[in-house]
Amino acid sequence: MAIGRNRMYSLSRDRIGAYGRAIVGYLARKLTGALVKDIARHFGREPMTMSEAVTKVETLVEKDVELARRIEHMNNVLAARGKKKYLITVA
Repeated sequence: MAIGRNRMYSLSRDRIGAYGRAIVGYLARKLTGALVKDIARHFGREPMTMSEAVTKVETLVEKDVELARRIEHMNNVLAARGKKKYLITVA
């Protein structure tokens, strides 16, 4: 699931960029407890848009075992990096 940085921060509403932002928002909430409004500000989006995206990912994770496995893998990789003093910044 490689989505380029430019696409993640793009102001367009393309599906791939929105999906990537939703997953990043979900992981940011899970790993750091960041506020949705801060995540939304980071990506230049409205808080309600980001909130809906994170909620959608939460729902998808409950239904799609493969997606849940992939996101859990990303979570583990990010958590391991955090232990090496790499920080996930959202603000």
